[in-house]
Amino acid sequence: MDTSKRSALTTSVIYTGVPSFLTTSATALIWHPLMTVATRQQFAGAVSGATQYSGFFDAASKILRNDGFASLYRGFLPRLLQSPLAVVQWVTYEAFKEQAAKPRQLGFDSSTAKYAALFTGSRCLVTFVKSPLEIVKERMQVERSLAKFDVKKRSMMENIKFVYHTDGVRGLFRGLHVNLLRDIPVAWGIFLGNDYWTHVLTANKFTGFGSFFAKDKELAMAGKGYKLHVNVVAGFLSGLFAALVTHPFDVAKTILQTQSMSRLLPNAAPPKYRGLWDVLKRVTIERGPKFLFTGFLVRAAHISVGSMLYLPIYRFIKLNWGEACKVLFPSLAPPPAPPTRRPGAGPVAGAGSTASGSVSAVASSANPMTSGASPASRPTACPVLSVDQSVAGKQAEASSSSSSKHNA
Repeated sequence: MDTSKRSALTTSVIYTGVPSFLTTSATALIWHPLMTVATRQQFAGAVSGATQYSGFFDAASKILRNDGFASLYRGFLPRLLQSPLAVVQWVTYEAFKEQAAKPRQLGFDSSTAKYAALFTGSRCLVTFVKSPLEIVKERMQVERSLAKFDVKKRSMMENIKFVYHTDGVRGLFRGLHVNLLRDIPVAWGIFLGNDYWTHVLTANKFTGFGSFFAKDKELAMAGKGYKLHVNVVAGFLSGLFAALVTHPFDVAKTILQTQSMSRLLPNAAPPKYRGLWDVLKRVTIERGPKFLFTGFLVRAAHISVGSMLYLPIYRFIKLNWGEACKVLFPSLAPPPAPPTRRPGAGPVAGAGSTASGSVSAVASSANPMTSGASPASRPTACPVLSVDQSVAGKQAEASSSSSSKHNA
């Protein structure tokens, strides 16, 4: 990887990764208790003998009464350890948006498709890496549902060792295919869906989405954002549709990843379900189609309301983090634009040290990092450095030099 590309990647990770990590961690802290309740509701269909609940409020009241408030945060550590993986998602999606913002005649082209594939691939990678953490998280969340069988609580490492000794490495990736069927649509639904609904709310039309990315980039470079109600409504709608489409897969995933806990019971019954379609078919027959939407309201609230908060918080942190990065990492600031000269205007300055000083002065005044420009006049969002910018700068210098020679 050459220096310019490495610099672009470093800039993207610093400017985009830190806000995404902080935002993901904050939302996880808020929503984990509610998702614990929903997961224990879904677990009722995984193992015979698990505590049964008639609804969300029944589950929440029984958990608080029997296990205490702290039990709602069981499994939070493996959930928190998944937060750094959000960096991969945001960096690759920002790269996709950067490519989609470039002017073209027919909207998305092969380059945009390449970056879309990169985002999808990054989500597959994230899902694969977090699979062991997700399995351990869910086992820690639901183990108190088997309290009447004297099933002891295990730590994160104890659960990893137990799953490994019981089912091998394969057990740590059980239900991975279901995870992918859930996570990829959710990722696109939240990220691209949010941009689409932002376009609808700002342009007041459902068509013309292809031009959104260029306008969004111009707004970010000007240090401006969208109105609060646009962020809130766009986040809510994108999250709601993503949750609705993928929720049966979420229920099936929980059942497949936790059903091996039946081995902890006195009768040591083997896992009941063989795969995704077996879960969907047998659960529908035994418990009715309604069970496939167990915990839907909580998960829909988690994703939709979470998106309402997540995206505005992310944009706010990124906006202010961008200004902080200019001070903390000045070497990653965008390079100053080359000085331009009118045809026949002559050299910028005299020879020798005077020329050097004048060029330095021009560069200094063009660079908002070193000039006395007010913060409001500086671009707030970080433009990702790329090879194209370097090439454009060289072309501008060549054009200016050619014009001078012609006039002479």
